[in-house]
Amino acid sequence: EQFIDSVPRSLILWEVTQTLPERSKLHDIRLETRKRTISDEQEEVVGLLTLLGVASSDASISAYIDLLDTCGQFQNVSLMYAQQEGDTTKRTFSIQLEVRRTATIAMGSDQ
Repeated sequence: EQFIDSVPRSLILWEVTQTLPERSKLHDIRLETRKRTISDEQEEVVGLLTLLGVASSDASISAYIDLLDTCGQFQNVSLMYAQQEGDTTKRTFSIQLEVRRTATIAMGSDQ
């Protein structure tokens, strides 16, 4: 049986937190492993990540989605919902994305 263990959880967590816009926070991060049927004889294991959080504006959420989509670690990044939180200007959101099985880390050196 296959799992997405080829991608370290620390790499996934690092990427979703480093790309998070200022004045935004994540309340929940859910990682599920699912099987997807490609053909009659072939299945693919997919890591599905769901992010639940709060941002200061729709523009922040949109920027976050763009960063997640272009970072190279994830694919099929989708906004599930964004709604106003009570009487504030804050927006709660849910983003769903797939973890690329070939995800690697590329951290720059600032020395």
